[in-house]
Amino acid sequence: MTDQHGAEPDATAGQRPYAQLSDAELTERIRSGAPTALPATQQLRERHLPAVLSYARLCARTRTDADQLADLSFGLAAQETCRGIDPWGPWRHHLLLLVQRVAATWAEGNRAERLDPTFAEWLGRSGITADRQAGHRRARERSAMLGGFLSLSARTRDVLWYSVVDEDPDTAVATFAGLAPHTVPTLRETARGALREAWLRTHLERGGEQTCQGFRGLIEAAVRPDNPRRCDDLDRHLSTCPSCAGVYGDLIRMDEDPRTVIADGLLGWGGAAYVTAGPVGGLPSVGSATPKPAQPRQPDPPLVPAPPPPYPPPRPRRARWSRGPPESQGPPEALASRRTCRTCRWTVDPRAGGADRPGRAPGRPRRPC
Repeated sequence: MTDQHGAEPDATAGQRPYAQLSDAELTERIRSGAPTALPATQQLRERHLPAVLSYARLCARTRTDADQLADLSFGLAAQETCRGIDPWGPWRHHLLLLVQRVAATWAEGNRAERLDPTFAEWLGRSGITADRQAGHRRARERSAMLGGFLSLSARTRDVLWYSVVDEDPDTAVATFAGLAPHTVPTLRETARGALREAWLRTHLERGGEQTCQGFRGLIEAAVRPDNPRRCDDLDRHLSTCPSCAGVYGDLIRMDEDPRTVIADGLLGWGGAAYVTAGPVGGLPSVGSATPKPAQPRQPDPPLVPAPPPPYPPPRPRRARWSRGPPESQGPPEALASRRTCRTCRWTVDPRAGGADRPGRAPGRPRRPC
């Protein structure tokens, strides 16, 4: 028996339909091959297509280009999953990064005119390439937040993206991450704290001086949302260290506007616009579209007779006569008697008693026009 999405329940999943499987479980179904790969791929597409298409429309110049970016991103994700390559993070965030990778192939192939100009300019500076390994390494290097984010557990990453950035309902977050719905609110708060610590740790390991490492605990205490504590030593350090002052300001902003700050840090471009635009609505569900009910036939409009002409038809003009064409003039003695009607172009010979019309029976006289 098929479920509402047209997929067969899986015995290994406790007879649960695909719509109730987590992203990780759907990933395993894709790797298992037929017959579970196709419905699992369709289910992931239904879940994440509105958000991916929303971000693709920010990156592309036209809607047609955005649709192709989103479609190619899904195809690339499915191919890599079949080869055993794990997503970088949550499926939706992974797909948005794949949009950037596909766009990089367009830019490298002289198709940058299909991309948004500001996005294409950022893409050239970011170092993102079509190569997965190089792109993964450079993505970690260009963003301390992304590097810290990818060091967290899969459950923490899922809650951060689906619950904090996308603000999906707790029931949807629980399904995507394979959690109990009542645990999502608590995990949402702990996930934000875990990201704060991982972000600061990665930043200090990459760009901080040796002396900055000793201020890690003081910065963490100063950016806590519930009971922040600052001291004179930290104030003096922040006044002389632009690196620590920058990360301190970013951590403060994350408490004030977590969606925008996290989306900007994890995407690198268009994060604020992405959370503002929201997912694209009105998209058909793949594999679950149902035909619309037939509409009753509307009665034909009544026939209305055409109005009479406003004026009576003009009376026929009186025919004028002239000499016929040179080939029909005949001998000179017949020129005076043969004439041609200018209206119907018939040549009339009074001596023959009618018109010289081809096909007319001889001997049947006809009056001139």
